[in-house]
Amino acid sequence: MALQRVSPQDFSPNGTNIYQGFKNDDEDIKNLYKLMNSTGVLSLAGSKRQCVLYGSVDSSGNPNFLTASGLNISIDGSTKPVILSFANGFDMALGTKDILMSITSNVSNAWTIPANGTYYLYIDRDINTGILSYGYTATPDDYLKVAPASPVLDQNYFNTTDMKMYRYNGSAWEQKLRIFVASVVTTASAATITPYALESKIASYLPLTGGTLSGNLTVDGTLKANSGTISGDLIVSGNTITFGNVTLGVDS
Repeated sequence: MALQRVSPQDFSPNGTNIYQGFKNDDEDIKNLYKLMNSTGVLSLAGSKRQCVLYGSVDSSGNPNFLTASGLNISIDGSTKPVILSFANGFDMALGTKDILMSITSNVSNAWTIPANGTYYLYIDRDINTGILSYGYTATPDDYLKVAPASPVLDQNYFNTTDMKMYRYNGSAWEQKLRIFVASVVTTASAATITPYALESKIASYLPLTGGTLSGNLTVDGTLKANSGTISGDLIVSGNTITFGNVTLGVDS
């Protein structure tokens, strides 16, 4: 939906004079800044929501702004900024609400991960203060139309209906501005990082009811059908595909 000026100009012969015109422009610029601060930048990221939009990559295009030293992981935005797009739902008047944040320095030891496990790194933006913080969880992030049944403490899922991230606090789901950026496998003294691609996970999930998935589908982990039936041709590169109780072997 198009935005409208709060203080429009009147260009008729007896309309706005120069002094008032500058005041009107200044007032509208201030209102625009207030709007951006309160609701986030609207739709500037296009369809790429809830992900890292930009950051340093290697020669193969893989993100390399995360580095490990022992069980500590740092994030470096000093050479190229790490730009984050937090999806924050919709507004009936304004449309999609995306909040853009950037990391422009080297945040040393942003995460300290426990030994001997698999963990999932995320970046939070505090809903009230706007301050960024760094955390991890032992459960992978899900992207679903409804909340998972029988959730466990600190489980996270992104609701693809209202376009918001939620975390289970042990008794209820609470909204978070949270982007997952990597998975990490640790030994007793070291961490191996698998960064997520610079693309939205939202678009990589098969529609549950109707709709068409266009473009490439990249599977890194488990491909699941949450409900309903998958029909038609499925072409995959790999060794095994599992849907429910049916396992298909693929010649390697």
